[in-house]
Amino acid sequence: MKWSDTKAKVREIAPEWDSPERVAARETSREQLRVELRGTRLAEMRKRLGVSQKLLAERMGAASGYQ
Repeated sequence: MKWSDTKAKVREIAPEWDSPERVAARETSREQLRVELRGTRLAEMRKRLGVSQKLLAERMGAASGYQ
C-alpha cells in the first residue's frame, strides 16, 4: 500500500485529520520528540566524556537542580 493511499483512507475515516488544531497538535508532538532526542544525545555525550550534569550546566550557563 502506498503512503498516499494510507493518508487518503485516514481522511475518509477522520475528515478532521487536517484541521488546524490536529496539524498543530501533531507538530507539537514532533517537537517534543525532537527535544527528548536531543536531551538523550546530550546525556550520552556527557556520560561518554565523563562530564557531570552540574559541570555541564555551569559551562552552558544554565541553572542546575544540584546544590
